[in-house]
Amino acid sequence: MGYSIDAQRVAVRGGWWNRWWRIAELDKLQALRLDRSPLDRAFGTATLTLDTAGAFGAPPLQLRLLEETRARELLDQLGAELARRKLRW
Repeated sequence: MGYSIDAQRVAVRGGWWNRWWRIAELDKLQALRLDRSPLDRAFGTATLTLDTAGAFGAPPLQLRLLEETRARELLDQLGAELARRKLRW
């Protein structure tokens, strides 16, 4: 799995058997959620889930197995971007 975040969009790559990409514009982000399962707590990792306007389908736009500190940094960074941008449909 890999991800890239720039000034315009977020891209997430994943899959083992079938490779896939999910790309979303930052202007379309609606909500962010940081999740930690019991295994995440044991290994110091977290999952950052990004919800976008009009998103449906699979796989979800998630940054998985991030170090907890990195996940919280991204949550703060993207949260600040969400707060200053207008939601465009």
